[in-house]
Formats: sequence, C-alpha cells, structure tokens
Amino acid sequence: MQKQILVNGLKVWVDDDDIDKVCELFKDNVIVDNFKDWESTERMEKYEAKDFIKKARHYASLQPPDLVQAAEKIWFSAVYGVKHLYLTAGGVDLRSHNALKYFCRFALYNSGVPLDRFDKLYDCWLTAEKMHRDVYGSCNFHPNAYGPIIDEVEAFVAELTRFDQKALWTKFEESFIHDTKPEWMESDERDYSFPFPPYAIQNDLMNEIFQCIERRQVGIFESPTGTGKSLSVLCATLSWLEYENRRVRAEMEEAMQKEKEKKGEIEADGSDWVKAHAQKLKVQGEADEAFAHLEMLRKIDERVARAKRGEVRKNQKRGPGPLDEYEFISEKKEAEDECAPPADYNSDDNSGKAGKEEEKGTPLRVRKIFYASRTHSQLDQLVDELMKTRFRPRIVTAASRQHLCVNEEVRKLKNGSQINEKCMELRKNSPKTAGKRAKDEEGKSKCKSSCSCPYYKTQAIEDTANGILAGQDIRSVQVFEKGQKVGGCPYFASKAAIPLCEIVLVPYQVVLHEETRETWGIDMRDDVLVLDEAHNVLDSIAAMNSGEVLQATLAAGLSAVRTYFLERVDNFLKRSTTTESVLSIPEFFIQANLTDINIYKLASYIKATLLCRKLCLFNLRERKKSQALVPIAPKKTPLQQLMRKKESAKAGPLQPVEAPKPTPPSPPVNIYAIGAMVTALTNKCEDARVVVVKNEGVAKVRFILFNAGSKLMRTIAVPRSTIMIGGTMEPSSFLVDSLVSAGLPSSRIRRFACSHVIDDDQLCAIAFEKSIDGQPLETTFKTRDDQRTSRSLGESIVKLVSLVPTGVVVFVPSYNYMEAFMQNSRTNGVLAKLERLKPVFYEKRDATTNEVWEKYSKAIETRKSALLFAVVGGKLSEGINFSNDLCRAVIIIGLPYANKGDVELNARLKYADSLRPGSGAQLYQSMCMHAVNQAVGRAIRHRNDYSAIFFLDRRYASPSVSNQLSKWIGSRLQTGLEFAEITKKVELFFKDKL
Repeated sequence: MQKQILVNGLKVWVDDDDIDKVCELFKDNVIVDNFKDWESTERMEKYEAKDFIKKARHYASLQPPDLVQAAEKIWFSAVYGVKHLYLTAGGVDLRSHNALKYFCRFALYNSGVPLDRFDKLYDCWLTAEKMHRDVYGSCNFHPNAYGPIIDEVEAFVAELTRFDQKALWTKFEESFIHDTKPEWMESDERDYSFPFPPYAIQNDLMNEIFQCIERRQVGIFESPTGTGKSLSVLCATLSWLEYENRRVRAEMEEAMQKEKEKKGEIEADGSDWVKAHAQKLKVQGEADEAFAHLEMLRKIDERVARAKRGEVRKNQKRGPGPLDEYEFISEKKEAEDECAPPADYNSDDNSGKAGKEEEKGTPLRVRKIFYASRTHSQLDQLVDELMKTRFRPRIVTAASRQHLCVNEEVRKLKNGSQINEKCMELRKNSPKTAGKRAKDEEGKSKCKSSCSCPYYKTQAIEDTANGILAGQDIRSVQVFEKGQKVGGCPYFASKAAIPLCEIVLVPYQVVLHEETRETWGIDMRDDVLVLDEAHNVLDSIAAMNSGEVLQATLAAGLSAVRTYFLERVDNFLKRSTTTESVLSIPEFFIQANLTDINIYKLASYIKATLLCRKLCLFNLRERKKSQALVPIAPKKTPLQQLMRKKESAKAGPLQPVEAPKPTPPSPPVNIYAIGAMVTALTNKCEDARVVVVKNEGVAKVRFILFNAGSKLMRTIAVPRSTIMIGGTMEPSSFLVDSLVSAGLPSSRIRRFACSHVIDDDQLCAIAFEKSIDGQPLETTFKTRDDQRTSRSLGESIVKLVSLVPTGVVVFVPSYNYMEAFMQNSRTNGVLAKLERLKPVFYEKRDATTNEVWEKYSKAIETRKSALLFAVVGGKLSEGINFSNDLCRAVIIIGLPYANKGDVELNARLKYADSLRPGSGAQLYQSMCMHAVNQAVGRAIRHRNDYSAIFFLDRRYASPSVSNQLSKWIGSRLQTGLEFAEITKKVELFFKDKL
C-alpha cells in the first residue's frame, strides 16, 4: 500500500512502511495525504499541451483578441509540459508555482541540451510566467507578440517530451531522495550570522554560495545593487570557512584518536609480535597526515599568538631581505653578469628548470577567501561591510608598491613601472655597500645613489606583518602608517602575511594575471576565489593579455638594443600600405619575416634574464648623459674683464646672435611594451589576432586576445571554488560558453540571479513603442540625424522630464549620438524646453567624471532638480551611486550596439562564429545588453529607494531583448502601452511617493 507525502510542494509516492522514516527525515516539512487514488493524474491526462496551444491561438486571433484567455492558455500549456514530464517519469505532482519553476530548471539542466539551448528553453518558461501575470494585468504584452510567444512555448513543450525520463528520474532520486538529511535542507536552516534580519533573496543567495563552495563549483551569480550583495557574499563565504575549519580539525583529531585506539588493540593482542609490529607501522602511516596537519595548525596558532603579543625575533641576521618564513618574498637573485641568464634558465628545454633549489619544509598557510575587485576603493568599502558582521578574520590587502611604498625617494617617481624598478635596484645592493661613501671632484663625501632601501629590514617587516596578523591593521592605509612608524616595508609585510590571512583582498590584476600572481606568491589551492563585479571579467583578462607597440617605440628601442626581432617588425610597419588590417599570428610572422625566430625561447629569455628591466635602466642612464649641461666658461679676473670691455667698445655694438637650439632629448623607450608584445605572441594562434594600424603617420601593431576563457580557466582551475558575482551578470550565456569551451564541465557551473529587495510599487519600468506624436520609436545609426525622429524623441523626453521630480539621468548610445542629439535639440528648440524644466548637464568625451558629477550633484542639492545626459558604457554609467533624489528616473535611448565597422570588433565576432555558428551574434547582443543593464543599475540603490526606468525604443518590448534585462527589471517591465496611458501611470507612480 502506498501513500503520498507533500514535501515543499512536491507530492511523492512512498510505501506505508517508509512513511515514518520519511517523516522523520523531513520533519515539519511533510504533509501526509490519505488519498486512495491520484485523481489529478486522470484529470491531467484528458488534456494535452497541444489543446492549450490550440485554444491560445484561437483566443489571440479573435477580433478583438481575448488576450486574458490567450495568456492563461499559454501558461497552462507550459505548466502541463512540466507537470506531465514529472508525472510520467516518477509519479511526482508539482503543485506550487515555485516547485514548477525550480524543477523546470532542474529538468533542463540535467537534460544534456547545449547551454545556449538551455537559455532559450528557460527563457520560454519565463515568458510563459509573464503571460501568467498578464492574466492579472501586472505585465502587458502587445497583441502582436502573442503569436511568436505561442510558437516558442509550443517548441518548449515539444522539447520536454523528448527528454530521457528514466535518466531524469535517476537524477531526481540522487538529488532529493537520501538516507540522511539532504544538504540543501541543511543549508536552508543554516545561520549565516547576517548582521540584520535577512530578506528571502539574501538567504537564497547565501545558500547558493555555500552550496557552490561545498560542491566545488564555479558560480555565476547576479545580485542587484542595493540588495546587500557584499554582506551576503562575506557572510556565506566566512560561514563556510568556519564550518570547514571546524570539520577538518575534528576529522584530524578523530583520526589521531582512532590511531591510539588501534594501537591499544594491537598491543592487547600479543599473539604474534611480528604481525603486531607490521600493523603498528600501517596504523602509524595512516595517522601521519593527520598529525602533520594538526602540527601545522599548532604552529599557525603559535605564530598568530606571537603576532598579537607583538613579538619580533631578535636573533635574526640583518641582510638584504627577510629570512626563514619570510624568505619567499625576496625576488629571484640576478645573475652576476648583466647579460647572462640565471642558473635555472635552460634554452633547450623550457618545460623544466635545471637547477631547482632544495625543497624546504612545508610553509605555513591557512585556507582562505581571495576577494577580487577592480579598484582599491571597492576593496576598502568591503572592509567597511565586514566590520558590520561578527566575523573578525585575519585580513590583508594585496596592494601595489604605488599604494604601499613608504620610501619617499621611490614614491616621488609616481609611475608604477619606475617605482618597481627603483625598488628592485635599491634591494639589489648589499647593506654592506650602503654605508660606502664616494668622493666627488670637490672632495666632499656623499652616499652613492645605489644605497639599499632603509625600509627593507627583516625585523621591521615582521613587526609590520604582526599588525596585520593580529587584526590591528586591516586596511592598506593602516599598514602604510605602521610601516612608516616602525621603518618596515608595508609591501613586503603584506606579502609575508598572505599565507596566514583568512581573507586576501586583491585587485583584478593581481589574481587574474598569471605573472603578477606568481610575483605575489599567491597559492589558491583548496581556497575560494570571489570575483566581484565580474560582468566584465573576460574583457579585463583580454586587456591584461593584449599588447600594443607603436612604430615610434620600436624605432626608439632600436637605439637601446639592435635586435633582429625589433628591426624586422619596424621594417614591416614601414612596408605596410594598408590603413588597418587583421592578421592571424602565423600571417603576421610570415609578413614580418619572423618565421626563423623561436618566439617562445625569446619570451622565456626576456623573462628569465629580467632583460626589460636592465634595458630600461640602461636607457634612462643614456638619456641622462644626452642631457648633459653646456660647459661653463672659466671665471675671468678683474683685469681680463676690463680688457674685454675696451675691446667691445672699439668693435661697436654687438649684433644679436641666435642661440643654438638645444637638442631635444630622445623620448623614453617603453621597453616593457615590447616585452609584453613578445610574451603575447606566445599565445595559441587560434586564440588571438594581430591588428596592424597606420593612421595619420602613426603606425602600430596591436595583439588582441580573443579567447579570454582559456586564461580565466587557468585561474579558476586552482581554487576549490570560484564565485563570480555582480549586479549585472546577465546575460551570462557567452561567459558560460567561454568556460565550457576552455574545458570546464557544464556540471560544475552554477547559475543564480536574485530579484530585488524592493516592492513592485517602488519601480515603474516601461518600454515605449511610440513617441508622444504616435511615431514608432526605434533609434538606430540611420535615424540618428533624421530631424523628424530627433524632434519626436526630444518632445517625448521633455514630457517625461516634466513628470519626474528632482533628478533625471538620460543615457544615450554613444558620444557621437550625444553630439548629434544636442545639436538637433538646439536647432529644434527641445534643449531650450528642457533647460526651462531643469538645469541640464551632459557628459563630454574629454571631461573628467568628477567635474560633471559634482555640478549635477550640487544642482540636486541646491535646486532639488537637474537633468544629466550620459553615455552608456561611459564613465558615469558604472560605479556612480545615483541614489534617492539623484535619480528618480533613468531614460535609456535606443540599444547601444557597438560599431560593427570597428576592425577589432569584427575580428572578434568572426572568431566567435568560428567556434560555434551564431556565437558572434550572441556576443554582439550580450555586449549591448550588459551595457544597458549596467546603466539602468544606477537607479534604486537601497531598500527604500524608488525610481522609474523608461526604455525609449520599441525593440525593448520584444521578448528577445526584454528577457536579457536584469531579472528584477525584466519581471516588472510593462509593454504595449500608448503614450497617454504611460503618462497617467507615471503621474500616479510619483504622486504616491510625494
């Protein structure tokens, strides 16, 4: 005899004998139904999805169409498809809306369909959901949209019928039918120590992050700004870290206890001492790993305790760099001969090193969270968020020398490369030579310019590192001040503290660039990597691994080193006649006559010998020599001066002689750009292209990496789990495709998008299909200069701005569009009307962000009203907080598609299509919608904020575009409204708020 149990909306058949066991398993989440028959099965089998589809078409074709009935039938057909799949696969009835949505995604995810097909199918379900809301009037579709939507849902249901039901049910049982309490139930009940009562979406996000780490997955998560994203990430990751540390320590202690017990049992059994000895050795071997781990934990606790007491070891020898546990921070010693490679360089076999150092004991390190963001200011803000929680982990910021160097002689150089070079030059010199004095021509003693750095001292560095490990100096500015106070280098103190810190805050460059990661000695094995603001992570990696060399740089480089490689590239640029061309790496090598060069050996030699640094210093010395002062004439005696005056009087007045113009110094040579270009050319031929540009007498070679996914894969392959999170991660299909093509199994990818913490009445999102005068709204390159379109669009903006109190931000597709629109608005009088309503500001191509932002903010503060025109993808569309009155409405004009005439973009799209047909179009659309989502994300920055978002282009009403908007906007988007209806809605929206 079987009964039914209802678990979180899932109705499952179980045997009578198992009822008590299952109830105990799920406790209060179970409802037992005493139904003898499952009548819903019989009722559902009387209908098929095609019947609902047929009815939907019928109601949509009526004159006038019955859109409510059509929407209802579209929803029913999608629901039937999912319910029928699980009913026939294993007798599970999905009754709640959340259960239907969750297990629809579960079925698609485990069906084996390609990821791009997965996205399209799931978008069909989301569209059907919107139709369900349309029944109640909360989401409006244009009547013309119903036909295509019905076709999409019909295809969606047909795809579900082709799924392997047996395989699906097997996966269902593996995931949800357990002998012990399921992991997802545990995580739902977990306390993440969130500092405030968490919203449901914050709990959902923390659960997803915890499970992602626990299952060693790569997560792609979207959480809108204002939803407590940073706090959610910190609480979830640090809760996992606490849980994992307790679990590992308990397991090690349990293993040691079992070893003692087994030894006692063996000793008690004295039958065969030879056999007993062998068993003892086996047991001892099994416990060695646990003992070593516990011993390392003991040493870590001891080292942290010493840091908290402020103890610094006094018996260390003063040397050129820190010793013992800090020895790893010293750079590799240079060769005695400036031109000779180091001992470990092997020209014939670059895969291995000839002279490896003897392995030392295992260095102390703890499991940690690497949290990466794009700027240091964002990392500082994260520390502020951490202070709101109960967690007090050891934390350090991996800042650059520019931020941490306390040596004024080095800091005054400003340029990052020069600071690095000067630092290495000072540390290269032995302290013994630091006190040597040299005599100048006048006999005065002075310190040589090559003195060692006074802050590079072992004990002072350890003292500075102690402040980090003790939790006293948690910000980079505090570490900087501590280094100044005790005379220790904050940069090397930070590097020394990394292994024992539990959170390491890093800029993108440090963690995503392989060489920089090696320089910092960052080891992410078994750790967690968080990439914040990860919506542009592929672009960031591509930029880090691309290179550009001007012909002028090559020519200047030839004066420093006459190498055959530079000379050939320089000649190639002189021969090139085309204005712009894209070449594959092999084509570039052939045309530049470089085929006989082993680029891998050249790149390896440059890196191993620090050639760029040596050439850079050599070039600086040569430039100083060329700027030598003109010799000063010897001082004349009084008699000589008198005779000179008499001779001048006899000769008459002197004719003015034009002084010879001083020879301008040669421009500085960017040797590092050349080295970066050589390294870039070692990438896979199919992953990149070389762009040759000759424009207005300036020629350059630019290397562009297209397959950034392979570089990202090398980064995320090391940590236990990677969390990529941002406010505008969607659409993420291209990022997923890049990771899968780089070798990441799709089963390891976890995707989740949060809604917003706001209520529906705090956002008014509308897609305009017609302007105020009834003209179709579609802003394209062709209509940019059309006077009628520009005037119609301008008058629509005037009307909307008049309805919105305080601040309004208008985003346009490009700077060129901005200039054309402003010119047309001056001509047709639209700009004058806008200026009568509000003070008008606009973002200029060459203006600084602060200049425009400060003027706009001041106008809001003083006049309580202002209008700002900005560019999608510009400086004001990202990272600026337009909260409260600074932005009560965002207006998006058109779709900001990139210029297809750009040779680099064209090459990138062709490369994407070569990997998979259609990927180029997908990438092109993804770039556009990412920019849109980033711009509209400026509105609504916290729980009590409110704003309107107006999309002035009819293309936003189509599901292909609206489905790619951020979830919290797309789910609330209203379409199919006339301008007069919109005006009333906007008036009511703001009337309720004032």
